[in-house]
Amino acid sequence: MKRHIAWLLAALLLAYLTGGAWAEAAQQDAPELDLAGGDLEDPALVEPWLGEWEGDGYTLYLRLDEDGIAGRLNHADSGYVWDFDHCWYDAAQNLLWCPNYERYRETIDWDTMELVQEDWSLGDMSFTCFAFGDDADTLVGSDIPYVDGAVTLRRVDDDAFSGQ
Repeated sequence: MKRHIAWLLAALLLAYLTGGAWAEAAQQDAPELDLAGGDLEDPALVEPWLGEWEGDGYTLYLRLDEDGIAGRLNHADSGYVWDFDHCWYDAAQNLLWCPNYERYRETIDWDTMELVQEDWSLGDMSFTCFAFGDDADTLVGSDIPYVDGAVTLRRVDDDAFSGQ
């Protein structure tokens, strides 16, 4: 019995060490993303992406926070929400990449008057990207998890958003 436990512990240790070596090799091959420096230090490059975007029943809010660019995509018909964080701007391709997301459905429980979030999913290896369309007022989102096809959004005028 002790021999079986020793073999099991040795196999687990070997699997752990092998997994760590694979993760380290993958990390060495991955491009470095400097969210605190580089493209985010130049507000002129990031500013055109920020703000509110609407279209196809979706609303996207993009903002700058301490971890880079964050976004929230809402689908009005289904109540689903995608929260993107650690997004980064790729100046060479003029794309906004959002590799991390949380997706959930938001509803209001009218009996308790509380916001209910259900049907959660998380992802840290999505390849969601946003690119400008024909002009700076059109944004096209592609590879959004659980969405078939691209989503085309138009910039919302700040005055219209603020009610002026």
